[in-house]
Amino acid sequence: MLETDMEWEAELALPCPVRVPLERAFEEARDLGLLPAVKVLLEGHANKGEKADRDLAKALPEDLPWLFLTPGVGWLYGRESRERLMDSGAFSDISGWDEPSGPLAPLSDPLGHAMVLCANLTVLVVDDVRAQGRKRLESWEDLLDPSWERGLALRGNGKTFCETTLLTLESRFGREAMDGFRRAVGGYGHPSQMVKMMSKPSEGTPVAATLPLFFARLIPKREGLRIVWPTEGAIASPVTLFVRKGAPQNVLELARWLCGADVADLNAGVGLPSCRPQHAWGIPEGRELLWIGWDAIRGQDLSGRLADLQVLFDGAGT
Repeated sequence: MLETDMEWEAELALPCPVRVPLERAFEEARDLGLLPAVKVLLEGHANKGEKADRDLAKALPEDLPWLFLTPGVGWLYGRESRERLMDSGAFSDISGWDEPSGPLAPLSDPLGHAMVLCANLTVLVVDDVRAQGRKRLESWEDLLDPSWERGLALRGNGKTFCETTLLTLESRFGREAMDGFRRAVGGYGHPSQMVKMMSKPSEGTPVAATLPLFFARLIPKREGLRIVWPTEGAIASPVTLFVRKGAPQNVLELARWLCGADVADLNAGVGLPSCRPQHAWGIPEGRELLWIGWDAIRGQDLSGRLADLQVLFDGAGT
């Protein structure tokens, strides 16, 4: 489906679980005539890297595609880039959704500037057999216990780590707690690598990992291995849609399709519950979300906080 012309009308940077199914759904919808021709670049967000996120945060609205989709709370949410892009009035909410409702209602932007389509949920996975002697893992806070030193694999490459996870944990527990979370890191990797690590552990590998719910469910079940939905909640990473004002009709039709029930079902099916009002949550009742919140996003400069956190965690787990 990918075009060779680099003048993209739409760019979709997607969490890994949804990239392939959404690409297939797009192709089917286009083949059936349900979508017009749109020049789309569709890629996994993990392949873009931190530099691409920083470049996005530096862009002017007119330098961006008519439509772009990006996951996570990261450099784009810094004060200067947020004010220039998200809160500038350069983008429109074309979802047509009613008032927010359901468990993901808190992710809805109270100012109506950002369209959060769904949330990628990060949970914990622990091997209780290998974790003997450590505090039983039930919450994010448990990782601050000294017994968890070097026991956790964290999403990242050893130099930079998952922005949403770091910012959310700092927002919940405070800056002073982040030294403790860093001490808990004993390894790192892409979620697919951590699935292999937890499925067939070797001596010295971490006994727990942070994983998107989709990847956590891929680990074969065995005695002592469990998915932990932390008591504070699964960390919610928003997948946010931006549509520039004045976008052509074909782009608007793509945007409305992305906001529709079929795509909401597709997202929920891979563990990314939809923010579409009245849409099925798809997660067992009573589960909490740990969401950084719009007050934190707009009340401080997240890019400054993130820069400090990445310096703190640089080299963790090595």
